[in-house]
Amino acid sequence: MVTCKVPMTALGGGLIALQAVAVSTGLPFTLVLLAACYAIIRGLLNEPR
Repeated sequence: MVTCKVPMTALGGGLIALQAVAVSTGLPFTLVLLAACYAIIRGLLNEPR
């Protein structure tokens, strides 16, 4: 039973690292999307009716 738990622990640590990489990779894209949303809203508000 002890040998069965060791790979699960290693996999759990790898999963946490993978989630951290996914979050840190997605954060810049989130900032770009927020800037794009702001630009679209600002442009639509300045649009003559």
